[in-house]
Amino acid sequence: MWYLYLTGSVNGAFSEIKSLAYSTSISKILPKQHYTRTTSMNSAIHDGSIIIAPGLAGVLYYIIGFSGILIIDLVTFTAAITSIFKIHIPQPKINHQSQKNIGFWKQIIFGFCYLTARPSLLAIITTGSLFWFIHDIGATLLSPMILACTNNNATVLGQISSAASLGGVTGTIILSIWGGYKRRISGFLLGITGTAISKIVFGFA
Repeated sequence: MWYLYLTGSVNGAFSEIKSLAYSTSISKILPKQHYTRTTSMNSAIHDGSIIIAPGLAGVLYYIIGFSGILIIDLVTFTAAITSIFKIHIPQPKINHQSQKNIGFWKQIIFGFCYLTARPSLLAIITTGSLFWFIHDIGATLLSPMILACTNNNATVLGQISSAASLGGVTGTIILSIWGGYKRRISGFLLGITGTAISKIVFGFA
């Protein structure tokens, strides 16, 4: 099983880099008023794949095996990378001379000073970081908890995952059409509060 841990670690690390690059690219390609809709559409794609993936993976595993599934993953990855070369992403202007004069730790210190000088931004980042830290711990424990409560019934696990993703797709479609609150902080706080309550409900199991 070592290769699963290895590929999972590499995938996780590069997923974080991809998320940062994606967020930055969106801000360069689209005007601000479309940020919420774009994020919602991206979430709909993610949740939509989770609705289909568990059942499809279960069928394909017995037909093409684990190696075949990895090949499909590689092909879809190649298609995604290829699509990037078809899109023009404006690049920010970088002053290389100023970067050379500022060391790594000075840049880190500058970042913290920038945040502390803006209490509202610091509050959002702190709240979001704490939320996602706890959320991801819960997400890691969710599948083992469901399996433990259902006598290792993988079918039930797949059904719950698909149902949760269906709810995610429904919510993101509504949000992409609606556009969200004018005060985006209201939507941000309402979203994490609703998610936190749902995690508490799961925890009662």
